Amino acid sequence: MSKIYSKATRVRVWLGEDTQDCQGAMAFRLATQLAVVVRDTVTEIGSPPMHLDKLDPQMCARYSIPTLREDRSAYLALSNLLNRPWFSRSWIVQEVSFQDADVYCGNSEIPFPDLVTALFCFQIPLANPFRATLQASLTFAGIRKAIDSLDSRILLQRPSRALLDVLSQHRCCQATNQKDKVFAFIGLANDAEDMGIRPDYSLSVEDVYRRTAMAMLKYYPHLDVLSAVKPVDSLDLQREPDQPGDSESATRNDAASPFTLPSWVPDWRNPCAGMSLRTRGYYGEFLGDYHASGISTPQVQFCNAETELGLPGLVLDRIVEVGEPYGLHYVGDHARTYDVFQQWERIPGARSGQAYLPVSGESALAAFATTLTCGDEKFISQQIKNVADSINPKALYRLSAQLWPEGDSFVKQYENHIRLLRIRAVYRVKGISATNNPMLYAVCVVVVVWFIIAKETFIAFRDWESNLDVCFAFKYRLDRCVLGRRFIRTKKGYFGLAAQAKPGDDIALVAGGTVPLVIRQATNSSNWELVGDGYVHGVMFGEAFHQDRCEDMWFV
Repeated sequence: MSKIYSKATRVRVWLGEDTQDCQGAMAFRLATQLAVVVRDTVTEIGSPPMHLDKLDPQMCARYSIPTLREDRSAYLALSNLLNRPWFSRSWIVQEVSFQDADVYCGNSEIPFPDLVTALFCFQIPLANPFRATLQASLTFAGIRKAIDSLDSRILLQRPSRALLDVLSQHRCCQATNQKDKVFAFIGLANDAEDMGIRPDYSLSVEDVYRRTAMAMLKYYPHLDVLSAVKPVDSLDLQREPDQPGDSESATRNDAASPFTLPSWVPDWRNPCAGMSLRTRGYYGEFLGDYHASGISTPQVQFCNAETELGLPGLVLDRIVEVGEPYGLHYVGDHARTYDVFQQWERIPGARSGQAYLPVSGESALAAFATTLTCGDEKFISQQIKNVADSINPKALYRLSAQLWPEGDSFVKQYENHIRLLRIRAVYRVKGISATNNPMLYAVCVVVVVWFIIAKETFIAFRDWESNLDVCFAFKYRLDRCVLGRRFIRTKKGYFGLAAQAKPGDDIALVAGGTVPLVIRQATNSSNWELVGDGYVHGVMFGEAFHQDRCEDMWFV
């Protein structure tokens, strides 16, 4: 299919007839206007995208764009348009990746690049007014899914298009035949043929996924495919009930059908609430340049009809306490987000004043704040610089210096973030609302504002507004790291982030692995089940890995 589309002179996409009230035409008009705004405000690669938070009345008037407060109908129309089945299908990615395309809805049309450009207005930050406005329509996760899935030309511009990266980027796409969750994207990768992966519809879905995982484990000089097994909790990502005529409904029904895979094989049918530690970002960057197993190389074995995976490794520690998961429904809800972080702080005693025992000379609060962002200041600055070298050195390196000045503390940024959350959270008075007791509610708010907000507002906004770009970078990084994960504490005192972990699970380091793995003892067996990957502060760069202590570990 990729060869067919690459030879096309033009691709035309038909979304169906417009609605009686012409919502499709309204959506196209808004998308065209937003695309102009994005192009006018983003003058060079690496500049932060324009988003709805910055669409003030003056800018809206200049570009003839309705504001969210005055007229939500156009934004709802665009949301409803993106909720049409075409945008969720796996095969459409190739349709629009190789040649220019025009999108039609009824009698209206828009160039596909304009539609994708307009979606940048919804990409950053994760929490903006659009999400709260559109609860009855497309979820915010759907907006991000549309951006990641449709803007595949960024992926095609990379010198290396690994199949693992392609499958991870388009994991939220749907397919009637579950084998197409792999086969539909082979043409976008430049290493699938070298791995011997070709469409074979005579195989079962289980065999397609298992053989694909085996090929990746044998071919790649790393074990990153294991991070795709259960990258993050699939929280709050379910679409609205199937609409009549949705030809993709079979996908969501099949997802609930009996399906048996080894724990080390990614189930590509399942979407995820966030990014795994080894999923690339928009410009191809990872969350971190981790090498938890040092310079060791993978030593992969298979047995029992190639359903069991053998890796040399060691058990680092056992998880003893797990926090509440940070779900997608928390994004933008300042009160619930504040409560989650407060609960996470209590697990390790982050404000106890004690030292972080696994890392000499570091406080518990500093380790906690660093854990929430899966890295440290020096690494993040270097990470953005590396991206700059491959995309646009002048623009992106200037952005890295602007967003993360050297020496800016994670603790300081975390404290600023918590203060702002606290300011917004105090408006929620538990047990009292403006509807059931308006007078008491008003009194409580006044008291809270007087005694708490006055002090906190001065401190928070003094620091926050003095370097808004740094705070924005911290929040963006924080949202990306914690979404779908839980805070964990181990028996030896390690802090970490992991998905779907529970007390009693173990942390393992395996030869050739870039990140730690969360594992679970298999029932009535000496073998292991793979739960997923995780960030563990103090072991991400080979500090705790010892090749001579490794033993064969078998995953079923």
